[in-house]
Amino acid sequence: MTTVGGFTPRSPDHDGGGLLDPKDAFKALFHQGKVPVRGTFGVSVEEGLLRSLAADAAGGDHGHCALYDKTLSRASGAGLLFNQVVRRMSHAVIRGSSDAVLAVLYRL
Repeated sequence: MTTVGGFTPRSPDHDGGGLLDPKDAFKALFHQGKVPVRGTFGVSVEEGLLRSLAADAAGGDHGHCALYDKTLSRASGAGLLFNQVVRRMSHAVIRGSSDAVLAVLYRL
């Protein structure tokens, strides 16, 4: 860990004796052990988890979204939920950063 609490990337030549292979974790988290893709690009694990949770939360029978209303497809409902969560997370990050800056300025 770094001094500010972030993680330092692991060297690619260190595999921890073969115990650091993430395939088992991916198999437990994602369908067929593959992180979802958006178009032709793979998404980050974090984004993949959010998309997977949004799709599960949207649920519904016969491909219709149970979370919002039956006029939306499940994919549209999951997309709406994903976008709302990402916006909420972005707002929390920006607010936390601005509150920290204000706290420092108040101390000056």
